[in-house]
Amino acid sequence: MDGKAKYVVINDGFGESAIVFDECFSHIRFKSLGKVVSAGFVEFDEEGAYCFGESITLKVKSREKEDANLINWRILRSLRL
Repeated sequence: MDGKAKYVVINDGFGESAIVFDECFSHIRFKSLGKVVSAGFVEFDEEGAYCFGESITLKVKSREKEDANLINWRILRSLRL
């Protein structure tokens, strides 16, 4: 696995969206976008996303496999088009 990034999963009332961002930013920056469902760290390899950890600032944990599936479906799918 190459680079590590951070992510949050937000539910804005219409569904869940994953936001992946550089690890130099704090998870708390994204709190105003909707209800934070989960957050943590994400790494990518040839098979897709691997999610783990937690956000201390938001006090939520990664849902690991569920979050990885969401990131793979929502984000990586668009890159393959």
